[in-house]
Amino acid sequence: MREALGGQPAIHFDGNRQFLQLNGQILLNGNYNLLTVIAIVTDDSADGGHREIISNWRAPDRTTSSVFLGTTGDGQIRFSDQFVEAGVLDQLSPPTILTAVNSHFDATVYQNHRLLGQRKALQEFDFNAPYVIGTQGSLGGEDWHGDIAELLVYGRALSETECETVWSYLASRYSLVVREPLGNRQLALASLCHVLLSTNEFIYVD
Repeated sequence: MREALGGQPAIHFDGNRQFLQLNGQILLNGNYNLLTVIAIVTDDSADGGHREIISNWRAPDRTTSSVFLGTTGDGQIRFSDQFVEAGVLDQLSPPTILTAVNSHFDATVYQNHRLLGQRKALQEFDFNAPYVIGTQGSLGGEDWHGDIAELLVYGRALSETECETVWSYLASRYSLVVREPLGNRQLALASLCHVLLSTNEFIYVD
C-alpha cells in the first residue's frame, strides 16, 4: 500500500501474481442480476493481455457466468464475458473512475462521467463467493498491473443521479479532474463569454 492518489492510500499490483482474496459473500443471488461496480484505478499494463480488477471466476462452474471487471489490450474494458467490448479508456495510466452497471434494462460502462459502452442487460450472473481483487478468480492469471485506490460494489443498479453523487465524492477525495468535455453549444457559449469579458464596452442584456 502506498500514498498514491490525492494523498490517499492505494494498493499497487505489479502484474505478477499479486492479488487479494476476499472472505465471505459480498453479493447475494436472487437480485435479478442487478450490479454496480465503481473503481478508482491506474492501468500500467504494457503487454496487451487481460487483467482484472475484481472477479469471482471459477472453473468449471463459473467460466461464463462469473462477475468480473477488467481491461485488455490497449485499454479495452471487459464487464464479464457477456460484455467483452465495453468501451475503451481514453487514458491508461492516469487515475480514473471506472464504473460498470447492470440494471433491469441495460448494461453501461463509464469512465469518470463519460459513457463508454452500453448494451442490453446482462443475464445469468453467478454471484457466489469467493471473490478476488487483482486477478481472474481461480484462473491463476490475468493479473492487474497498476493501482487500485477504491472499489465499491453494490448489489443493485445505481441510478445515474446516484452515480454522479458517488463520482463527485470520489473526485473530491482523490483530487481527480473528471469533468465531462464541453459540447459544441457549451463551447460556443464559452467563446461568447470570453469575447464579452474581453470587450472594452459595457453591454446591457435585457
